[in-house]
Amino acid sequence: MKTRVLALVTGAITLGFCIVAAAKPVVRAAHSRVSSFQASFLTIAHRSALHLPPAGTGLVLSGWVQFLSSRDGFVLARRRHELGLLATNDVGVKWHPVPTPPGLEAVDMVSLKSGWVLLAHNPGQPATQLEFTRDGGRLWQRPLASWPRGRSITAMDFLSNRLGWVELQGTGPNGLPVWSLEGTKNGGTTWTPLAMPRPVENTIAPIIEFISPSIGWMLCSGEPSAGFQEKWLYQTTNGGRDWHLVASSTNNSLSGGGYASLMSFVSPAVGYLSFARGSVFRTQDGGRHWIRVTAFPFAPQAEEPLSGMSFVTSHTGFAVVAGTLWRTSHGGTSWDPLAPSPIPTGSISFASVRDGYTSTLVGGSALMKTVDGGARWVPTGPPQSFWNTVQMTTPTTVWATGIVGNGSNQWLYVSRGGGPWRRVVVPTRGWILGTAMTSSGRGWVLSESSTLGLSDLFYTASNGRHWEKRALSFPAQAIAAPTPSDIWIAGSTANDTIPLALYHSSDGGLAWETYRLPDHAFESVIGGITFRNTQWGWFWTASSLYVTHNGGHTWDVETTHPIAYIEGADFVTAQDGWLTTSSGLYHTTDGGATWISV
Repeated sequence: MKTRVLALVTGAITLGFCIVAAAKPVVRAAHSRVSSFQASFLTIAHRSALHLPPAGTGLVLSGWVQFLSSRDGFVLARRRHELGLLATNDVGVKWHPVPTPPGLEAVDMVSLKSGWVLLAHNPGQPATQLEFTRDGGRLWQRPLASWPRGRSITAMDFLSNRLGWVELQGTGPNGLPVWSLEGTKNGGTTWTPLAMPRPVENTIAPIIEFISPSIGWMLCSGEPSAGFQEKWLYQTTNGGRDWHLVASSTNNSLSGGGYASLMSFVSPAVGYLSFARGSVFRTQDGGRHWIRVTAFPFAPQAEEPLSGMSFVTSHTGFAVVAGTLWRTSHGGTSWDPLAPSPIPTGSISFASVRDGYTSTLVGGSALMKTVDGGARWVPTGPPQSFWNTVQMTTPTTVWATGIVGNGSNQWLYVSRGGGPWRRVVVPTRGWILGTAMTSSGRGWVLSESSTLGLSDLFYTASNGRHWEKRALSFPAQAIAAPTPSDIWIAGSTANDTIPLALYHSSDGGLAWETYRLPDHAFESVIGGITFRNTQWGWFWTASSLYVTHNGGHTWDVETTHPIAYIEGADFVTAQDGWLTTSSGLYHTTDGGATWISV
């Protein structure tokens, strides 16, 4: 598994961990009666590690991941400016900390207890120091070898505590980076210069990957431009002394689209490549030919890259993207999230206390469902999509608006009984603002009007097969309809002193009554509105949630949420409800008096 220094810290998914400040390392002199191998090392006990308290304090997955089997693996996690190492032996169900030295930049584990770390002496400085452990991080040993001045380590690949390779960066006469490769067979005591397959002056660091003392690959790449990057893949069969070209973008045996990012081989034949702004590719002939196996299912609209990738068999692999750990058991053709689940941050809708749908805007957009009240979310919906709103009318019927594919038009989709998503044609060219469907198949769609500044309302009594247009005389932002004839719309007015209002119709949109908002609700635009029945309803702004118990005649502040921006809300009873916010999902069981992070 390859460890790249320059691409470790990405993602923004909060975990329930915190970091203990690094203590000053305890330096122990090597005992005089040790083997010649140990005598070349300085042994250090480091006391810095992650610990896992009950409450979360903002730890995030940093991108790097390495699994040694289908159950045993490691990830890097970050809190503020500190990096730490976590290990699992149950596919990410539980994690435990591994003590690591201060200045951690990269990790390469060779067994459950043994591995190497790459360190920088000071933040922001190049990484120049290697250390390894044989006891799960309790003690670390530092090879007493030094690199020539002006050179730093940009990548490393170790197969054991003794055998490994490092990629070094220096500076050429013209000021461009110069890359070189060196190998060790004695745990870093001495290093042997090895060959580089291409001219070594480039601003892009090559990616290296070895699976045995003799067999390895190096991916070299040119300057990226407009989503394209020239690439050359080389293989060695003698440990790096010689290299031969096996694929390149110049002869179309390797994709030129996307930027070289990650490489993972599991055998002399089977390997995977990941390209930023691209996809995951697979080879079954040692790298000579590549096929695209997937565009990663999470956040494809934002072209969110994989920031870590590790395959353990020809079909089983792990990846980190947008701060979430994913697993594939099908050679990269499909992926499932492991830890943590993607965070709901967009529209949300529940049909029961357990069954819900939401969208996430972290790193892009994905539609997700839960069957346990929001504790775990599973991506669903068509691939390569960007979702705007979602509404459940039954535990198995979901309506959603979004963009699917590479187009720019927004469409209405419906899924019934867990079946495939079907596009529903609504006769509007405007952006769909929301849906208010019912379980009977009757309902409403609110969209922007072709008349600037106004909105249109569309009614269906046939599950979307036929629509009737109702023009509105006011701009609208959101819609809710507890019954097909009882409609609520959050919108704006022409009165500068009262810019926002709620509009209510009890006759299917023929006549509208205006309800003035509470004065303090004018602080920002209305984010959305939902009604559980004709009497109980809620609307929300960026920081406050309002409730009515009397059909909208009066509204009270149910909660003020100072720690995050409210994106969506839904209630299944007067007591059970959810908020999606910029920092994640919250649940209440007492009508909004208290909110618990899910």
